[in-house]
Amino acid sequence: MSRLGGRVLATVGVAAALAGCGSGSSSPTATPVAGPAVQLANVPTGTAVLSVDVKTHRLSVKLDAYGLTPNSAHALRVTDSRCVGKQGSPAFTFPDVTADAVGALSTEVTADQPAPKGIPSGMEIDLHLVSRADLGKAPDTGSIPIACTDIPTTTSTRIAVRLYPFPGEKPAGSATLAYDSESKTLTVRLTGFGLAPKSTHAADIELGSCAKQGKQRYALKEVVAGSQGRIDVTTTLTGVDEVPPKVSWYLLVHQGARSEIGSGASLAPLFRPILCGDVTHI
Repeated sequence: MSRLGGRVLATVGVAAALAGCGSGSSSPTATPVAGPAVQLANVPTGTAVLSVDVKTHRLSVKLDAYGLTPNSAHALRVTDSRCVGKQGSPAFTFPDVTADAVGALSTEVTADQPAPKGIPSGMEIDLHLVSRADLGKAPDTGSIPIACTDIPTTTSTRIAVRLYPFPGEKPAGSATLAYDSESKTLTVRLTGFGLAPKSTHAADIELGSCAKQGKQRYALKEVVAGSQGRIDVTTTLTGVDEVPPKVSWYLLVHQGARSEIGSGASLAPLFRPILCGDVTHI
């Protein structure tokens, strides 16, 4: 942290696995100085534990994940394909899994079909944006999973695997935060790449963390991706009297535009974060 003429300025640089940068547009009101760097993760993410009961031949999946729309229901399938490539037909279907009030999952479900051959090696586990009843309907017109993992070849009756965001477009970027303690203004610049071309996304600063989402604290300007999926937008907030570490913040970019994500207790499926990063201090 540096103090320059009564100003307290900091940056939170957010980097993900892909390389690249957005083209510049407007600049923050003050030049930021070097600050802590945090990763802006592509979510949802978590683990899945598959098991087969040797007596009943029932296949179960225990999910622990975060980065979902709070209180949202999701279809879960085991599909006869791999995460990379053409999606196959579902071999096993499960009851819907539901995220809790902080956008996390911790639940176990049993497949509708028996698995007499044991854990289905060479297939994939798919977690979808919406519930089984809403698959194929807007906004899930393509029925593309939001998270996926390949099931390795195994003869075991129990295995654990990582659950990753679905392969494809992998958004990444950075957020620069500059705080003026005298005027109580916070300038946030978002740059990024890898988003769907010409797509529009709501962005927010919220109370809590990526793993335990909370209430919106500040709404940022919507980010609009260019023809190559790049973003660069700056928001200046006024009346900011508390910043981390006095409060816990996280910054997120939603899948949908502001008009598509809902609010309060009526959050829509497109509320789900596609990018998220914890802001620990400024």
